Amino acid sequence: METRQLSPPSPPEYSDDDFQEDPDPTCWVCHDFGCPACSPQIAVTYPSDAPDAPLHPLYHQFHGQIGPQPAYLELDPEAGTLCARYSSEIGNARSEAEWHGRILTWSVPPALPAAALRQLLVDVLPLAEIVVAGYSTYQNLQGTTRGTTTEDSRDAENEIERLCEQATEDLEQAGDGGVWDAGDWLHDAATAGVTAATTDEELEALGTRLTADARHEGVTLLRLEETLEGWRDELREEQEEQDTREN
Repeated sequence: METRQLSPPSPPEYSDDDFQEDPDPTCWVCHDFGCPACSPQIAVTYPSDAPDAPLHPLYHQFHGQIGPQPAYLELDPEAGTLCARYSSEIGNARSEAEWHGRILTWSVPPALPAAALRQLLVDVLPLAEIVVAGYSTYQNLQGTTRGTTTEDSRDAENEIERLCEQATEDLEQAGDGGVWDAGDWLHDAATAGVTAATTDEELEALGTRLTADARHEGVTLLRLEETLEGWRDELREEQEEQDTREN
């Protein structure tokens, strides 16, 4: 089986003298001066690593839906951008640019943690550069502009797909953290510390503490506020019914 080279050769070592005479050395792949195709510059949007940034930035569930939106890596060869995002369309509709190959996407788990997503983007970047280097457009018989790539670029696309599949497998094997419905994570009102007498202010403070506790374990809680309020309101109704029976 033939083994294909997916990465461009390493650039040569330049000394300070080289850059003093010519600050823009020729392209180290095709030796053409300033070749943008062989040395594409891709702007990557990484998830924030701030202390209060979302642990699972790709996880988004629209109201009334039973699960999260599909998530994916997105490469725009013409704009030279690489990012991760979730689908903004219910039903996972594809854009015209994606349908015609001018935007390339690879599926990733919506619950992929931010740290794993950052590393995936780092690993994908050199492959994305190969894809962009072999990307071009053409017009079909209907006059539609479509994107196409070379064989080397398609090999790089397949390797990106493999990395995304590996990220999915790694997430499934991790077995800790993740995205949880608040009710499943906390089990019941007593465990959460909610009583019929809990005030709105106390619920807010409790929600802040529970969110921090879950975050410490790598967990993002969904519907926490409505879960706590629901438990409190149920306990109040039970208390009122009991008081009515006793009177």
